Amino acid sequence: MNEGESRIIGVDVDDVLAHCVTSLLKFHNEKYGTSLEYHHVKVFDLWKVWGGTKEESYEKLKEFYLTKHFERMDPIEGAIEGINELSKNNKLIAITARPESTRLITENWIRSNFFNMFPDIYLVGEKNLKKSTVCLENGISVMIDDSLSNAKDCAENGIRTLLMDRPWNQDILPKGVERVFNWKEIIQKINS
Repeated sequence: MNEGESRIIGVDVDDVLAHCVTSLLKFHNEKYGTSLEYHHVKVFDLWKVWGGTKEESYEKLKEFYLTKHFERMDPIEGAIEGINELSKNNKLIAITARPESTRLITENWIRSNFFNMFPDIYLVGEKNLKKSTVCLENGISVMIDDSLSNAKDCAENGIRTLLMDRPWNQDILPKGVERVFNWKEIIQKINS
Protein backbone atom coordinates (compact mmCIF):
# COMPACT_ATOMS: atom_id res chain seq x y z
CA MET A 1 0.00 0.00 0.00
CA ASN A 2 1.11 3.52 -0.68
CA GLU A 3 1.37 6.33 1.83
CA GLY A 4 -2.02 7.91 2.38
CA GLU A 5 -3.92 4.80 1.27
CA SER A 6 -6.64 3.82 3.72
CA ARG A 7 -6.46 0.55 5.63
CA ILE A 8 -7.85 -0.99 8.80
CA ILE A 9 -5.28 -1.31 11.59
CA GLY A 10 -5.58 -3.36 14.78
CA VAL A 11 -3.87 -1.94 17.86
CA ASP A 12 -3.25 -3.75 21.14
CA VAL A 13 -3.80 -1.71 24.31
CA ASP A 14 -1.45 -2.89 27.06
CA ASP A 15 2.18 -1.92 26.51
CA VAL A 16 1.38 -0.63 23.02
CA LEU A 17 -0.95 2.23 23.98
CA ALA A 18 -0.79 2.04 27.80
CA HIS A 19 2.04 1.49 30.30
CA CYS A 20 0.42 -1.63 31.77
CA VAL A 21 3.40 -3.56 33.10
CA THR A 22 4.79 -0.44 34.80
CA SER A 23 1.42 0.17 36.51
CA LEU A 24 1.05 -3.50 37.40
CA LEU A 25 4.48 -3.59 39.04
CA LYS A 26 3.72 -0.43 41.05
CA PHE A 27 0.55 -2.12 42.31
CA HIS A 28 2.37 -5.38 43.09
CA ASN A 29 5.26 -3.67 44.86
CA GLU A 30 2.90 -1.59 47.03
CA LYS A 31 0.48 -4.42 47.84
CA TYR A 32 2.95 -7.30 48.23
CA GLY A 33 6.13 -5.55 49.36
CA THR A 34 8.18 -6.60 46.35
CA SER A 35 10.73 -4.50 44.49
CA LEU A 36 10.09 -5.71 40.96
CA GLU A 37 11.20 -3.56 38.04
CA TYR A 38 10.21 -3.47 34.37
CA HIS A 39 13.31 -5.33 33.17
CA HIS A 40 12.43 -8.27 35.46
CA VAL A 41 9.40 -9.11 33.29
CA LYS A 42 10.95 -11.38 30.68
CA VAL A 43 7.92 -13.65 30.21
CA PHE A 44 4.16 -13.17 29.85
CA ASP A 45 3.59 -15.77 32.60
CA LEU A 46 3.57 -13.39 35.56
CA TRP A 47 3.67 -16.13 38.20
CA LYS A 48 7.18 -16.85 36.90
CA VAL A 49 8.07 -13.20 37.61
CA TRP A 50 6.59 -12.66 41.08
CA GLY A 51 6.20 -16.26 42.28
CA GLY A 52 3.17 -18.26 43.36
CA THR A 53 0.83 -20.32 41.25
CA LYS A 54 -0.91 -19.49 37.99
CA GLU A 55 -4.22 -19.25 39.89
CA GLU A 56 -2.74 -16.85 42.47
CA SER A 57 -1.40 -14.73 39.62
CA TYR A 58 -4.87 -14.48 38.06
CA GLU A 59 -6.26 -13.39 41.43
CA LYS A 60 -3.60 -10.66 41.65
CA LEU A 61 -4.58 -9.47 38.17
CA LYS A 62 -8.23 -9.31 39.23
CA GLU A 63 -7.17 -7.18 42.21
CA PHE A 64 -5.11 -4.95 39.91
CA TYR A 65 -8.11 -4.37 37.62
CA LEU A 66 -9.96 -2.77 40.55
CA THR A 67 -7.23 -0.25 41.39
CA LYS A 68 -6.39 3.29 40.34
CA HIS A 69 -3.12 1.87 38.99
CA PHE A 70 -5.14 0.11 36.30
CA GLU A 71 -7.61 2.91 35.71
CA ARG A 72 -5.00 5.67 35.38
CA MET A 73 -2.19 4.18 33.30
CA ASP A 74 0.00 6.59 31.40
CA PRO A 75 0.01 6.37 27.60
CA ILE A 76 3.14 4.98 25.96
CA GLU A 77 5.49 7.69 24.72
CA GLY A 78 4.50 8.76 21.21
CA ALA A 79 1.27 6.73 21.18
CA ILE A 80 -1.09 9.72 21.20
CA GLU A 81 0.78 11.41 18.35
CA GLY A 82 1.11 8.11 16.47
CA ILE A 83 -2.59 7.30 16.76
CA ASN A 84 -3.46 10.86 15.70
CA GLU A 85 -1.32 10.38 12.60
CA LEU A 86 -2.66 6.92 11.76
CA SER A 87 -6.28 7.95 12.27
CA LYS A 88 -6.06 10.56 9.50
CA ASN A 89 -6.19 7.95 6.72
CA ASN A 90 -7.02 4.67 8.45
CA LYS A 91 -9.70 3.02 10.57
CA LEU A 92 -8.29 1.93 13.92
CA ILE A 93 -9.63 -0.95 16.00
CA ALA A 94 -8.42 -1.67 19.54
CA ILE A 95 -7.98 -5.38 20.29
CA THR A 96 -6.92 -6.32 23.81
CA ALA A 97 -6.60 -9.53 25.81
CA ARG A 98 -8.18 -7.79 28.79
CA PRO A 99 -11.19 -9.53 30.33
CA GLU A 100 -14.74 -8.34 29.67
CA SER A 101 -15.01 -7.24 33.30
CA THR A 102 -12.65 -4.34 32.45
CA ARG A 103 -14.70 -3.09 29.47
CA LEU A 104 -15.95 0.15 31.02
CA ILE A 105 -12.53 1.16 32.41
CA THR A 106 -10.85 0.15 29.14
CA GLU A 107 -13.27 2.09 26.96
CA ASN A 108 -13.09 5.14 29.23
CA TRP A 109 -9.28 5.06 29.25
CA ILE A 110 -9.08 4.74 25.45
CA ARG A 111 -11.64 7.47 24.86
CA SER A 112 -10.05 9.88 27.35
CA ASN A 113 -6.56 9.42 25.87
CA PHE A 114 -7.41 8.80 22.21
CA PHE A 115 -10.81 10.51 21.98
CA ASN A 116 -12.93 8.88 19.25
CA MET A 117 -10.13 7.36 17.21
CA PHE A 118 -11.15 3.77 18.02
CA PRO A 119 -14.76 3.22 16.92
CA ASP A 120 -14.47 -0.48 17.84
CA ILE A 121 -12.86 -1.98 20.94
CA TYR A 122 -12.59 -5.76 21.29
CA LEU A 123 -11.81 -7.45 24.62
CA VAL A 124 -10.90 -11.06 23.88
CA GLY A 125 -9.37 -12.17 27.19
CA GLU A 126 -12.20 -14.38 28.42
CA LYS A 127 -13.69 -15.32 25.08
CA ASN A 128 -10.98 -17.73 23.94
CA LEU A 129 -10.92 -15.64 20.78
CA LYS A 130 -7.69 -15.13 18.89
CA LYS A 131 -6.73 -11.64 17.83
CA SER A 132 -6.19 -12.99 14.30
CA THR A 133 -9.88 -13.96 14.19
CA VAL A 134 -10.91 -10.40 15.08
CA CYS A 135 -8.49 -9.10 12.44
CA LEU A 136 -9.83 -11.40 9.73
CA GLU A 137 -13.48 -10.69 10.61
CA ASN A 138 -12.86 -6.91 10.44
CA GLY A 139 -10.59 -6.74 7.39
CA ILE A 140 -7.57 -5.67 9.43
CA SER A 141 -4.42 -5.68 7.32
CA VAL A 142 -1.92 -4.54 10.00
CA MET A 143 -1.78 -5.54 13.68
CA ILE A 144 0.40 -3.79 16.28
CA ASP A 145 1.03 -5.90 19.42
CA ASP A 146 3.62 -6.69 22.10
CA SER A 147 2.79 -10.39 22.50
CA LEU A 148 5.00 -12.66 20.42
CA SER A 149 2.36 -15.42 20.37
CA ASN A 150 -0.33 -12.99 19.16
CA ALA A 151 2.07 -11.59 16.58
CA LYS A 152 2.93 -15.06 15.31
CA ASP A 153 -0.74 -16.04 15.10
CA CYS A 154 -1.63 -12.88 13.17
CA ALA A 155 1.32 -13.24 10.77
CA GLU A 156 0.46 -16.90 10.11
CA ASN A 157 -2.99 -15.70 9.06
CA GLY A 158 -1.62 -13.23 6.52
CA ILE A 159 -1.84 -10.10 8.67
CA ARG A 160 1.18 -7.81 8.58
CA THR A 161 2.31 -7.61 12.20
CA LEU A 162 4.43 -5.04 13.99
CA LEU A 163 5.78 -6.23 17.34
CA MET A 164 6.52 -3.50 19.90
CA ASP A 165 9.89 -4.38 21.43
CA ARG A 166 9.52 -5.45 25.07
CA PRO A 167 11.67 -7.54 27.47
CA TRP A 168 9.13 -10.41 27.25
CA ASN A 169 9.24 -10.82 23.45
CA GLN A 170 12.94 -11.26 22.74
CA ASP A 171 12.74 -14.63 20.96
CA ILE A 172 13.52 -14.98 17.27
CA LEU A 173 10.79 -13.34 15.23
CA PRO A 174 8.55 -15.57 13.16
CA LYS A 175 8.14 -14.91 9.45
CA GLY A 176 5.87 -11.95 8.79
CA VAL A 177 6.56 -10.19 12.10
CA GLU A 178 8.55 -6.93 12.18
CA ARG A 179 10.04 -5.61 15.42
CA VAL A 180 9.47 -1.91 16.16
CA PHE A 181 10.96 0.15 18.96
CA ASN A 182 8.70 3.20 19.17
CA TRP A 183 5.66 4.89 17.67
CA LYS A 184 7.73 6.96 15.23
CA GLU A 185 9.03 3.72 13.72
CA ILE A 186 5.50 2.26 13.61
CA ILE A 187 4.32 5.24 11.55
CA GLN A 188 7.31 4.93 9.21
CA LYS A 189 6.76 1.21 8.64
CA ILE A 190 3.02 1.52 8.08
CA ASN A 191 3.52 4.37 5.61
CA SER A 192 6.30 2.58 3.70
